[in-house]
Amino acid sequence: MYLRVENSLTAYRKLYALEPGKYTFELEIDPKYMRKKVEVTGLLLAKQNITDFISDTINTDLYGKDYVFPDLNTGDPLAVAFTTNVVVNDEDSFKSVSSIMKVAKSKKEYMVVDPDGEIIYVYLPETLYEQYIRYQSVPDIALSIVILPALIQVLSYMVLNRGNDIDEQKWYMVIEKKIRSLDKDINDLFNEKISPLELAQMILENPVERSFNEIKGIVGIED
Repeated sequence: MYLRVENSLTAYRKLYALEPGKYTFELEIDPKYMRKKVEVTGLLLAKQNITDFISDTINTDLYGKDYVFPDLNTGDPLAVAFTTNVVVNDEDSFKSVSSIMKVAKSKKEYMVVDPDGEIIYVYLPETLYEQYIRYQSVPDIALSIVILPALIQVLSYMVLNRGNDIDEQKWYMVIEKKIRSLDKDINDLFNEKISPLELAQMILENPVERSFNEIKGIVGIED
C-alpha cells in the first residue's frame, strides 16, 4: 500500500510506503511544498512481477468468471482509491496571504498599499491586475513582484505607527506571529536590528530565489 501526495501549485509529488498492518499514517504538511489543497490517493502496487493473477473478489459482471489479469510488472497498480483533497489552513503563513492581504484593481496609475483595516488591500492598476490574475500559475513570481514590495511597505508602516493601536488589527497579529515563528522579535524591527526588506524576505521564505527557480522551470519547458 502506498499514498501518492500531490500539490499542483508547487508541482510537488511524492509516494509514501505504508507500513503493513497499520491503519493510520501521519504526514507533516510542509508549507514549502504543500499549499491550499493537497491531493492524497491510495494505491496498491505490485512489489514484484506477477503472472496469471486471479482474484476471488473481482466484479464478475464486468470481467466474467475466472478472469486472469494481464501480466503485471513491478510498480503496476492493482487498485487505486478515490483521491481525497486535504485543505491546508495556512493563514499564518505568507505562502498564502489571502487571509490578511487582498489584491484588487484600481483606477490609479501605480500600485497602492492600504493597511487601514483588518486586512491589507494591495491595489493594482487595472491592466496590471489583469496580468496578476492571468499569471497565477507562477505564484512565486507574482509574490515577488506584488506581495514582497507591499509587505516591505507594511513593515515600514508598522515601525512608523508603533503604539497607535494597530497591534489589534488582524493583519498585524498574523505578521507578528509569523515573526515569532522565525525566532525573531518584532522589537528587532522597531529597534532597526533588522530592516523591513530583510524581514520581508524572511517572512516570505526567500521569494526572490524561488521566483528565479520558477523562471528556470519555465525556460526549461520552453527549451
